[in-house]
Amino acid sequence: IVRYGIGYDNVDGAAARERGIPLCNIPDYCIDEVADQTLAFLLALTRQVVPNTLAVRAGRWGLATPLASMAALRHLTVGVVGFGRIGREVVRRLLAFRARVLVHDPVVAPAEITAAGAEPVAALGDLLAQADVVTPHCPSNPATRRLFHAGTFAAMRPGALFINVGRGDLTDSAALTAALESGHLAGAALDVFDPEPIPPGHPILSMPQVVLASHIASASPPAVKTLRETAARIALMAVRGEPL
Repeated sequence: IVRYGIGYDNVDGAAARERGIPLCNIPDYCIDEVADQTLAFLLALTRQVVPNTLAVRAGRWGLATPLASMAALRHLTVGVVGFGRIGREVVRRLLAFRARVLVHDPVVAPAEITAAGAEPVAALGDLLAQADVVTPHCPSNPATRRLFHAGTFAAMRPGALFINVGRGDLTDSAALTAALESGHLAGAALDVFDPEPIPPGHPILSMPQVVLASHIASASPPAVKTLRETAARIALMAVRGEPL
């Protein structure tokens, strides 16, 4: 089985293992694209790109949102949950913008996070309490599904921003919607959702403080070329009996 992408949570790995079926994925084909999308989302929220575009198109001139909604990344604390390939690239980009970067990843040594220029945070709750922006970069597994639920969002700072370009099921969609409706979260940017596509009429589709995309963060011509060729190459290696 070759998973056409990074995540393999939609494959029953235990059943494959029981039957001796190899399970492969393509773990490194869109790292820069997804990291770039994270920063694009973050800048869209902090610089209010979409509301100001819409305001100018509607014939208005001047700030489309309150001044307090405009921020520079160097004045923000960004919490990155997950320090894998994509999380590391997100951290590298955030540091270039001179943001304060906190990282929570229970399976990565704190010294490794410190060496990358970020601050390790052992407890997720401590990260949530300090971060102006939270962005998860975790795989979907039993430990991370619905990691962001009503209690998690309540633990975030009032007025915080939430970004998800990872997996839709990392988040309890109803809890996220409620946190945005109440104003506890000031905004969100989502490339993924649960379920996908977002159901017609869902409240989140009409929220002006939310930036949305249709699970396209991995897209670029080089990334798609690598994905297609690698999947085909792995299948051919399997047919030939080569080590996978």
